[in-house]
Amino acid sequence: MASKRCLTVLIVARPWELDLDVKNTTLKLSSPRYKLSIHLPHKVDGERGKAKWDAGKKVLSVTLRILREDPF
Repeated sequence: MASKRCLTVLIVARPWELDLDVKNTTLKLSSPRYKLSIHLPHKVDGERGKAKWDAGKKVLSVTLRILREDPF
């Protein structure tokens, strides 16, 4: 069953100023003015995540696959 949980954070920056770093349990987003570090509630596959910038809405969407500990 897929989770529909999401987190919305507003950071005012130009897309080329953003640096996104995702590890198994953390997401870090930084710009010249802001630094955001979030401890994720579940382990994720940081190597296979997707980030997409929507220029019209000026929104960065990050999608991460949760790594399940159990085989079910």
